[in-house]
Amino acid sequence: MVIAIIGVLIALLLPAVQAAREAARRMQCTNHLKQIGIALHNYHDTHQAFPPCRLGPPQDPGYTSSTSGLGLFGHLVALLPYVEQEPRYSAIVNTTPPWYNFAAFAAPAGNFTGSIPYYACPSDPEAAKPSHSGRRVRNSYHGSLGDTTYYARAADKNIRGFFPGGRDAVASGIVYYMSSNSFASMTDGTSNIIAYSESIVGTVAQNNEKVKGSFAYVDNTFRTPTYCLGRIDTNDRTMYKPGAASHTYVRGWCFADGCNIGSMFQTIMPPNTATCEFSNTSRTSSRGYWTATSNHPGGVNTLRADGSVHFVSDTINCGNQNYSGSSASTEPSGNSPFGVWGALGSIGGGESTTP
Repeated sequence: MVIAIIGVLIALLLPAVQAAREAARRMQCTNHLKQIGIALHNYHDTHQAFPPCRLGPPQDPGYTSSTSGLGLFGHLVALLPYVEQEPRYSAIVNTTPPWYNFAAFAAPAGNFTGSIPYYACPSDPEAAKPSHSGRRVRNSYHGSLGDTTYYARAADKNIRGFFPGGRDAVASGIVYYMSSNSFASMTDGTSNIIAYSESIVGTVAQNNEKVKGSFAYVDNTFRTPTYCLGRIDTNDRTMYKPGAASHTYVRGWCFADGCNIGSMFQTIMPPNTATCEFSNTSRTSSRGYWTATSNHPGGVNTLRADGSVHFVSDTINCGNQNYSGSSASTEPSGNSPFGVWGALGSIGGGESTTP
């Protein structure tokens, strides 16, 4: 009888205990994002601009050459000195061959391994584990490309999001590296612009089919967000349809990867829904819909450009999910077609960011 009563009490108390633990994890996640916000502002104070999506800190002389091998390293590398990781940053930028060379990325030694506390959400169990590939540091926090559709690759010049992409437009045959935004370029106001949100870290062990942590392939054709949502298995909304996701890379696999798969997302698809890449190959930097996800019940944490952190519900207004930005001419301009969520992503759309 006593054992039965104890069992009933445990059953009654367990949900409350679990809720309290999740509340603590969510608070810690909020604090991590606040630290990233402080790092962003300190970076801006130093360089008079925020870091770009890719290519690292502007003081690196390698950025003057379009043939320097710059490709993957991005904003989270640039922020290392501002999140108590200056020794790691120094080791990376002094790597031989140069830190911006992919060979160094492929053989990271100790520079990209271990863990970075501020880059891992405590509600994301895979985030603090060594990556499946080279035991690299994983990350839960991804930078915003805003509501851009066509210019959604990390190598594109994106004029809509907090992170404008890896390079500027080609003019007179010259490729201008180091595209970045500043406070002055954010005409919607920094309190109305998302800089970072969350993305669950994936693992190969999950067979690459989970919606959170993985992504579905679609053919090399632009599709609407609604089409991407259709890649989710109707019998199990946590999984993609069988065969929809067949690759060996997963979201957040390495903090230093400035490509979409590693550290970027868009304010297009509703939080905690599908992610799709417009490709049927193993490329991990092509256009698509890269979605914010978390294990927090009901939504995701977001960091605004002013350094404040806000929780965004899965049910936030996401506007026209049948919109197809299939070319540069149909890229969103002015008010975002993706509702309040899209408005929070655009830096100069002039639209309302309130429900």
